[in-house]
Amino acid sequence: MIASEINPVVATVRGQRWHVGCLYDQETDEQPQLHYSHMLNVGGAYAPAAAVREGVAPTNAG
Repeated sequence: MIASEINPVVATVRGQRWHVGCLYDQETDEQPQLHYSHMLNVGGAYAPAAAVREGVAPTNAG
């Protein structure tokens, strides 16, 4: 995620009861700076997959 995408994505997945374990960036000189997150949810295959799609929606992931 880029910086402007962090809050919408985290709010969306937390609203669906995902645990957001960490948020970090690995490369400090890249532009745009990319941020990564570890998130955890349990359930059948379809509900978490739909939640991931909704969480990705605010990004430029297409």
